[in-house]
Amino acid sequence: LRKQIHLARFGFYIVKYLVMGGIMMLAIRAVTQNYPATPVTNIIQIIIGIAVYFALCIITKDQQMKRILNKVREIVLRRR
Repeated sequence: LRKQIHLARFGFYIVKYLVMGGIMMLAIRAVTQNYPATPVTNIIQIIIGIAVYFALCIITKDQQMKRILNKVREIVLRRR
């Protein structure tokens, strides 16, 4: 099993996504810090989180995001 799973590379990916999640959390807190806890605030937080995470994936050229976007593109083009 050790030969099949490269733990050092796996650890790098975990750290990468933890950092991206931390940046996303800081952005959400910075924007919605003074808003009351309402459903509208939750929707704003979700939109900010998606936008920040998507931007970070593009900036870091995340391979999984590329695969997801390619799959979505295939599905959309197939339906036309």
